[in-house]
Parts: sequence; structure tokens; C-alpha cells
Amino acid sequence: MVAKKDLALLGSWTAAAANEPDTIVDATVYLSNVVIAPVASAEIVELRWVDPTAATEQDFPLAPLLLEFVFPALAA
Repeated sequence: MVAKKDLALLGSWTAAAANEPDTIVDATVYLSNVVIAPVASAEIVELRWVDPTAATEQDFPLAPLLLEFVFPALAA
């Protein structure tokens, strides 16, 4: 588990949902240096590490929120 004190705000954004037409998502994204082992559960069936400086939509489908906001914020 990650404690609140270990989080740093990256940003809050609104974007089109990845797999639901005509749906908008609001996201608040945090950074942390805490090392954890992520586990897929519930509606998440697969996890994949992505290099935000090299990933493109051609590699595999990516959420608009990642491409338009999160990856650029990480690169800044």
C-alpha cells in the first residue's frame, strides 16, 4: 500500500474514455517512488509497462488521457 505522504500530484485532467464512445473521464494522477508489485484485478485483465517517451498508438491501444496529458506531463 502507498501512503498519502508518499504521493506527489502530477495533474488532474479530463479526456475521452478509451473504450466507451461518448464518455468522458476525469483523472487525478499521482507519482510515487514506492516500489510495489502491481496486480491485475476486477475489470483490469492485463498490465503492461510502457515507456512514455517511446510508446505510440501503433504499438498497442492507449487511452487518450495517457497520450494527451499523462505522458507529456511525465516528459516535462
